[in-house]
Amino acid sequence: MNLLLVEDNEMQQQDFIEASEDIAKKNNIVINLIACSNLNEAKSNLSNMLDGAIIDIRLLSRQENSAKVISTLSKGQEIEEFEEDGNNVVEKILEMGFKIPIIIFTGNPGLVDKKAPIVDVYAKADKTYADVIEKFVSIYNTGITKILGGKGKMEETLSFVFEKNIIPYLGVWCNYGNDNPERTEKALLRHTINHLIHLLDDDNEEYFREEFYITPPLTDLYRTGSILKKEEGDVIDYFIILSPACDVSYKNGNYKTDRFLVVSIDKIDNLITMFKKKPDDTEEKAKRLMQNSYSNNHHWLPKTTYFEGGVANFRKVQSYTLKELKQNFSDPKLQISYPFVKDILSRFSSYYARQGQPIVEMINLL
Repeated sequence: MNLLLVEDNEMQQQDFIEASEDIAKKNNIVINLIACSNLNEAKSNLSNMLDGAIIDIRLLSRQENSAKVISTLSKGQEIEEFEEDGNNVVEKILEMGFKIPIIIFTGNPGLVDKKAPIVDVYAKADKTYADVIEKFVSIYNTGITKILGGKGKMEETLSFVFEKNIIPYLGVWCNYGNDNPERTEKALLRHTINHLIHLLDDDNEEYFREEFYITPPLTDLYRTGSILKKEEGDVIDYFIILSPACDVSYKNGNYKTDRFLVVSIDKIDNLITMFKKKPDDTEEKAKRLMQNSYSNNHHWLPKTTYFEGGVANFRKVQSYTLKELKQNFSDPKLQISYPFVKDILSRFSSYYARQGQPIVEMINLL
C-alpha cells in the first residue's frame, strides 16, 4: 500500500512512519509511506500508484525549498508564516485525475475545503497516527484503489476490451463518428460498459446490499427503477417507477411516455406485523419474502444505511403524468441498479401477464 504523507513537521513524519511499520507487521502487508514537507514535494510525488493521501492543511511556507518565512510583529515578536497549502494538494490530486482516498489530518479542521471529495477530516487532538493508517488499511482491503486507481482492475479490463473488442471494429465506429460524433461517443461508452458487465456475468458470488442501488443517481431524469419519496406530515412513503425503459426515454427535452407507472413500496415492518397473526411461521414467511418466493406480487428491496428498504407491491400501481410526479414526489435520490431493475421488471410483467383459468362449476341436471 503506497501512501502520500504531506506534513511539514519532521517529528510527525517519523511518528507516521513508525505507526506504519507497526500496522504493516500486524496486518502482514507492506506499507510505503512517501513523506513530503510542502506543496512542491507533494506535486512531484503524485502518481497513479498511490493508494491514498494523508494531508495536513497548514503547511509551513518555504523560500528556496528550505528557509522558514518569518513575519515580524509590531512588538518585535517573531511568528512562523503559514499557507493553507493542504487544500492546494487536494486540488492538484483532483486536477490530475487521480482517484485516491484522501484523509485530512490537521490541527485546523475549520480550514478544510468541504467541497473536495475527502474521506474524512481528523483533528490531531482526537486521532492517533495509528488511527489514520488503520483507516487506510480498511479502505485498501475493499479493493477500491485496485479497481479505480491507475494500477487497478478497471484500467486492466478497459485495456483488454479496447484491444480485443474495439480496435478490430474501429473502422465501423469511425464511420459512425463522421456522421454523428456526439451520438457515437455515447454509443461507444454503452458498448464498452456492456463488455465490462459481460465479464462479470460469470461471477456467482452473492451481492452486497449497497450494489442494489445507485445514490445519488448520475442523472436527475426519471428512469425505470427510480425510487421516489412522498412526504405527508410525519409520514414518509416510497415508490418505484416501473415504466418500461423505452417509455421513459428522454429526447429533445421530452419523455416518450405521457404517463409513468408507479408502484408502492410497502414497509417491511408492516408485513412482519401481518405475519405475526400466525406467529408459528413468521420467520419462515420473512425468509421467503427476502428470497422473493413469498408471493408473485411482492419484490424485496434491501435495507441499507441510506434507504430503509421495503417490498415493492405490484398490486399497488398507479400512473402519473410528469406534472403529477413533480407535484406528488421529491426528485429521485435513489436508483435501482440495472441488473436488479431487470429482475423486478420481469416479475412485474409476469404478474400482469398471468392467464387466469376460469372455474367452471359442473352442475348435473337430473
